[in-house]
Amino acid sequence: MKTVVQATITSVVGAALFGLLVFLPAGTVAYWRGWAFIAVFAAATLIPSAYLAVKNPDALRRRMQAGPGAETRPLQKVIIAFAFLSMGAMIVVSALDFRLGWSRVPDAVSVLGLVLVGAGLTIAMLVTIQHGYAAAM
Repeated sequence: MKTVVQATITSVVGAALFGLLVFLPAGTVAYWRGWAFIAVFAAATLIPSAYLAVKNPDALRRRMQAGPGAETRPLQKVIIAFAFLSMGAMIVVSALDFRLGWSRVPDAVSVLGLVLVGAGLTIAMLVTIQHGYAAAM
């Protein structure tokens, strides 16, 4: 039960953080690409996490201990920190692009990108489900 509570808190905090990363730089909540990205990310991670909570709570526990602090080797800490910061920067720059009109991206390209993000996250989560030790250790 403790894992489920921790996963729920992590999900709520993560959703709030994603909202801030998307909508503050966008300058509005009327940004459908931002809402769609958050929805795709949430669905692709929460559904498999709920499955893990029921079928393999140990894998879910290991998965929740991710990030630079969970790594033991200094280089790995740097790599993971860079990956997290890069992802955050990509989200912020995309939202700033919308706000400042740096580029015009056709809706079809945005939808294709969302499909690819969803597919990639789903594959990563399926690997974790199939091989519980693929989660963070």
